[in-house]
Amino acid sequence: MNNHHNNPPAAAGSTPADPLIPRISDSFILHFRLDQLKAQCGQLQDQLDEQTARLDADRRELDACNRQLRALSEAQAANFAEAKAHQNELEKSLADAQAQAQNRMDGLRKEQSATRQQLAEARQSLEETRQALQAARQEWTSAVTELRSADARFNDFNNRCSVELHILEVLCGLFLLILLAMLWLRRRSLRRTGAARTELREQFRQMERRQAVLSESLAGRELQLLEIAKQLMQNNPTASEPDHAPMLKFASEISRMEMNLSRMDEGVKGRKQLARGLEHIRDNMAACGYEMVPMLDQPYYEGLRADADFVPDDSLPVGERRITAVSRPQVNYRGVMIQKARVTVSQNI
Repeated sequence: MNNHHNNPPAAAGSTPADPLIPRISDSFILHFRLDQLKAQCGQLQDQLDEQTARLDADRRELDACNRQLRALSEAQAANFAEAKAHQNELEKSLADAQAQAQNRMDGLRKEQSATRQQLAEARQSLEETRQALQAARQEWTSAVTELRSADARFNDFNNRCSVELHILEVLCGLFLLILLAMLWLRRRSLRRTGAARTELREQFRQMERRQAVLSESLAGRELQLLEIAKQLMQNNPTASEPDHAPMLKFASEISRMEMNLSRMDEGVKGRKQLARGLEHIRDNMAACGYEMVPMLDQPYYEGLRADADFVPDDSLPVGERRITAVSRPQVNYRGVMIQKARVTVSQNI
């Protein structure tokens, strides 16, 4: 360092400076700096040890992750092998199912042949039923002829109408009872076959056709009764308020036939003729002052003047209400309601 060369010369008469003082001062500074460097080296060593420990911990964690990856790879390989085994089992099951389906199809073909034979027998039985219905139709024709000769007063006409309607109900009940008995016997004979439902459905279609023929004859009969009622009302223009009971019974019968008509298929023979007959009956009733308010298959709304029974129906759109049956129609006489309707409303709410 040689600091003593830089010091100014001593003044004259003063005591010369000790050359050891600057040397001691420099040595002290060097020792102090050396101690600082040692302290910094210790800190750096501590930091290095800490980072080394962290690196060791990270290495151990990395080793654990590698072991987990190897375990996952082994598990994936095992799952792949198991999935392959399941695939083989499923292919085998599919082949077995196809063989069973083929066997089932062969059995169904045999049952179809047996069903065709049974349908031939059913056609023969239905032919016999048709002949019986023709005989019944002749009886109805003779009854209509007797009604045409009726010229008694209105009260006698009401009584005769009541008797005739009861006879019609009894005959219809007997006819339906015979058909139901035949269907029951046929179902019993076909209970062991898988095609029993198909045959019953066909028999119900035949029954609807026969019912259309019978309803047509009933419509003709009621039309004639309405003609007689119209003539009686024209012959007694000064009579007081008429007895509405027969007309209300007619209205109930017409409503029942309209419901049956709505349930028939469009292709049923005689359906159009029955519809025209019912329309003609409505026109004759209107000529007598009676109006049947149409409600069947109409939307239902709050405030409708009718007694309603509600039944759930999921086949309708959500929130819709529709009248699906009319057990008692609304009848107006000269614009005034004389009978309140009772309907069944299907709803999806």
